Amino acid sequence: MKKTQIILAFSIFCNLVLGAVFYKSYDSYKNYKTFYEDSQRELGVMSDKYIKQQDVSNNLYKEYNKLNKEQKTLKDKNKYLSAVNKTLNKKVNRYTAAGKNNKKKSYKKKSRKYKSKKYKKSKKYKSKKKYKKSKKYNSKKKYKKSYKPKKKRSSSYNKSYNSSINTYTPPRSYKREESSQKLYKNPHK
Repeated sequence: MKKTQIILAFSIFCNLVLGAVFYKSYDSYKNYKTFYEDSQRELGVMSDKYIKQQDVSNNLYKEYNKLNKEQKTLKDKNKYLSAVNKTLNKKVNRYTAAGKNNKKKSYKKKSRKYKSKKYKKSKKYKSKKKYKKSKKYNSKKKYKKSYKPKKKRSSSYNKSYNSSINTYTPPRSYKREESSQKLYKNPHK
């Protein structure tokens, strides 16, 4: 009897222990299951977020590639433009140097020509002016002295008139043939 009671008590104890272990394991399983489900949900949400972020990153990468290509093209253009700028600067420097040299030369030439022209002009001008002045002045004076028609006619008339003969000779302004051939009577007497 004692052996059977001991065996029964031991079996009951074992069952109790096993029941407790099973209950704990079941609780832990439930907890694990709930945790797994929650983690799966979170993982789904995270995966969705990751997919969205990946799409955004892909778009950004595409834009980055485009910007890199544009940057490369701009660098090439910049190199080309810098080379063109250097060549143009060289040409401009050459032309400016040539222009300065030409300006200096032309200025010297002009000044020499100007001096020579001035000198020649002044000489000619003085000689011509003197010559013209003297000629004109003399001719005008002579003309004024020699040609005075009113005075000459009156004087010639008075001189040519002979009161004794009652005639007068014509003045020099008339033709010589007529004066030599004819003698005019005084119209007043």
